[in-house]
Amino acid sequence: MLELGSAPGTYLVELHRQFGVNPWGVDYSAVGAAMNRRTFQAAGLNPSQVIEADIFAPAFQNRYAERFDVVLSRGFLEHFTDPERAVAAHCRLLRRGGHLVVQIPNYRGGNYALKRLFCPGNLAAHNRKIMRLVRFRQLFQRPDLHALFCGYLGTCHLNLCQPEPGRAWLRPLYELLSATQVLLNGPLCWTFGAAGPESAWISPYLAFAGRKD
Repeated sequence: MLELGSAPGTYLVELHRQFGVNPWGVDYSAVGAAMNRRTFQAAGLNPSQVIEADIFAPAFQNRYAERFDVVLSRGFLEHFTDPERAVAAHCRLLRRGGHLVVQIPNYRGGNYALKRLFCPGNLAAHNRKIMRLVRFRQLFQRPDLHALFCGYLGTCHLNLCQPEPGRAWLRPLYELLSATQVLLNGPLCWTFGAAGPESAWISPYLAFAGRKD
């Protein structure tokens, strides 16, 4: 499995522990790649399986073309103004029969209000156009991809956005929302089981899972 934008690497470590995947990571930032290597090393994983690279670079694409069984990205795709190109870069790294998993935040609906309140400074760094389900689904309409799931993910995430440094005065409100989220988790699970109501208004994420044909 390869995660794009993998720093700090903790998610890959957890996937290795839970499912036994052979984890690889790639990060454009030297700081992020170094952090990921330290995380791997502390977990007894091979730090050389963390690559510092631009995923669009021909050298990277040629070396790792069709190498991976799973390619994963989380909170990555929404930072591109040309997301179709980024999806294509994901797909080139997948073996035929491999699986693509992409997750992005949903900064629309109620979550837009949270983002605007707590962290407006980097809102412009996110491509909110692809956070509409119709547009998000279009990104994966390719002849080499068979969709297994595409939709909103999660019921609510009141502490989705932490206060940015200039808004430290909102920290008490953020802590209150975090505590409320903890109190909500139990009743939501008891009422709805593994998957509660999901919608454009409240779900914190959009996700795609598909197979490369």
